[in-house]
Parts: sequence; C-alpha cells; structure tokens
Amino acid sequence: MKLSQPVPILRMLDEAKAREFYVDFLGFSIDFEHRFNDSAPLYLQITRSGCTIHLSEHYGDAVPGGALRITVDDVDALNQELLAKNYKYARPGVDDTPWRTREMTIKDPFGNRLVFAQPVVAAFDITGPAGGEMSPVGLTAQWVAASRALETESANPLYKDPFARELAGPVGFAMNAAASAATGSDAARPSPHLTIRTKFLDDGILAAVTDANDGLSQAVILAAGMDARAFRLAWPPGLTLFEVDRDDIFDRKEAILTRLGAKAACHRRVVRADLAQPWTQKLVDAGFDPRKPAAFLTEGLLMYLDEPGALRLLEAIRTIAAPGSWIGLDLVNTDMLTSPYTAGLMKGLAKAGCPWNFGVDDPQELLARYGWQATVASPGDPEISHGRWPFPPVPRGLPGVPRSFFVKAVKMA
Repeated sequence: MKLSQPVPILRMLDEAKAREFYVDFLGFSIDFEHRFNDSAPLYLQITRSGCTIHLSEHYGDAVPGGALRITVDDVDALNQELLAKNYKYARPGVDDTPWRTREMTIKDPFGNRLVFAQPVVAAFDITGPAGGEMSPVGLTAQWVAASRALETESANPLYKDPFARELAGPVGFAMNAAASAATGSDAARPSPHLTIRTKFLDDGILAAVTDANDGLSQAVILAAGMDARAFRLAWPPGLTLFEVDRDDIFDRKEAILTRLGAKAACHRRVVRADLAQPWTQKLVDAGFDPRKPAAFLTEGLLMYLDEPGALRLLEAIRTIAAPGSWIGLDLVNTDMLTSPYTAGLMKGLAKAGCPWNFGVDDPQELLARYGWQATVASPGDPEISHGRWPFPPVPRGLPGVPRSFFVKAVKMA
C-alpha cells in the first residue's frame, strides 16, 4: 500500500486578506474554490510548484495558529522575490539553523506560520536525511542537475534543460552551494566548468548521430544520472538512446520524469546496471547492437573511479564499440587531484564519500590504447568556452596546473 503526501488545511478568517497573502504575495494559484451556498464559508485549494495547501473558513477544519514546513530548493531566491513585492505586512529574512537548514518564516494574516526551509549540505556532509536513499556518487548527479537548472534560468543560456530543477531537488542545490563554497564561486550562478562541459558534449553527440556523420542510429549514455538529453535534445528520427545507471538513480529519476509528463525525443531505453560490475550484456539484452557503430557519452564519471576501475570501463566500452563509433567524455589531470588550488574541493568530495581518484596527463595516449583517435579541448579554449570561462587559457605544457580535459574520439578499425 502506498500513501501520498498529506494536504494541510489552514484556517482563514477573511477571504480578501487570504487572497492578498497567498496569491498576490506568496505566488500560489487557486485550483478550486467551493461554497455550499452564497453565504456559506469558503474552501480553497492553492498550489505553487507542487506544494498544495487547503484554506478553509469552516469552523472545525482547523484553528488559527497552525504551522507548516515547506522544503524549497533556493530559499534566498524566494526571499528576494517576496521582498521585491513590498508586501507591507511582512518583510521576512533568512536564517541558518543548527539543524542544517536555511529558513524563512512568515506568518499569514490569521496567525498561521509558514516555514520555508532549504537543506544545507555543509562541507559536503551528505549523510543522514539530506542524502535520502541516493549513494554519494548518485547525489553528484543532482549537483550537476542543479548547475544545469541555473544555466537554463540564466539570461543567455547555452542550452535549456526544463527538467533540471526538479531532477536536482533541494539536495542538488545544497551540494552546488557546498561546491561553490569550496571553490570560491557564486552558488547563485551556474558552474562555468559544468556549463561548458554540457554544451561541448551536447554538440558533440548530436554531430555524431547526424547523417553527415554516417547517421549513427544508437547512442549510449553511461552513468546517465539526472541527464535529460533524451528529452531535451533534437535527435534525428529513428535514434535509440540507452541510458545506463544504477537502481537508486532510476528509481528517483523515472518517478520525477513521469510526474512532469516528460516525453523522450528518441527511442529511450533504461538499462539498470552498476558499471562497477559486468554490464555490457545487459546493454545488449536491451537491444544494443555491438556490430553497429554507436555514440557513447561518459560524462562526469571517470574521475570518481580508481585507476583499475577506469581502465576496466574503457576496456568494456572497447569490446562493444564497432569501428566508426564516437565517444565523448571528460577527464582531469593528476594535478587536479593534488594541487593546493583544488584541495578544498577534493577534501569536500572525499568527506562526502565520492572522492576523485583517477587523473591522466595525456588523454590522447590513454584513448589510443583502446582503439580511439581523440581530440582534446579544455575550459578556456576559445572555440569551446563561449565566453563563459573566467580565466585566461593556460598553455597545455605548463606544469603544476589543475586541468580538465573534454574529449571527442572516433573508434578506429
């Protein structure tokens, strides 16, 4: 038996004041309103972004002075939105709590108290209720989704992912805030690194499956996480896209996509498999044809593996990638793992249970071992950065510099 979320009932005493507070100020919409007759008490249902509240004038439904806790993904943005409305009866602030939330408390005109709370993952501590049932590495997928949501909502987005905010959830934004604090960046803005990486791989995989590139008819996203490319990219007709990841990822992801009514723009197939275990047969069983070339995407994965695990994954891909296949992936160099400039981020990720372990200084040589001819770019390279990278490009041969590599490669015979 499955129980749904309860719907709270709050007492209201004045219809006009209720509409002014909940609709005009808080931004809720009225779903329905009901009276038994023209002189009877009013009953309303209001919603905003999945939050549903019932308001009642009926004696006995509730008493004034109740309290609600409403989880939000960006309490500071909501606070700024409300302050901009200049509602003369409330000028709320935001406070940090000992129980690791940021909270904004507002009383309605009838004494009911609404607490808008955002979980805070301090220093990447994602143990306990904030982490839910996702593994630490799984939670990093929500972090990436949070950055994609911020990019989508920016003034001039390089891409649009309308599902990212819901897929990120409050924990994703809390992790994004922790990562931003560790790197000295602005948590209210998308990560330049993640934005450039997403755009690079979006463009790469779409180019790989067009008719001009032999029209690859199958694509595979490994460690798919909260990736929504199946839904947001303009895939050519007939393409089959396989998403591979663990159960905890898909248990959360599929429920959200279903609730949002998301419709894939390709033939999407979910493959539940742990990439740390044998997985290629499960992919074949789902309909993948290893005799035909395919496009592979491995985003934000290899650095979390140890070296033997990373090399096993590349070998497994080699065995099912026919000549003419394409792959897009990202790597970091060994300085990224040890540099004092990245120590805060590395320590935070390790504390969270998802350390970065694998770095490589020559991506082209690594890929060549497995039959791929690769081209490599880095954030800061003008042709891929779209003006988003805040630092000047650093010459590739300069030692001691943490680097990320964005790689495209073609499988040779």
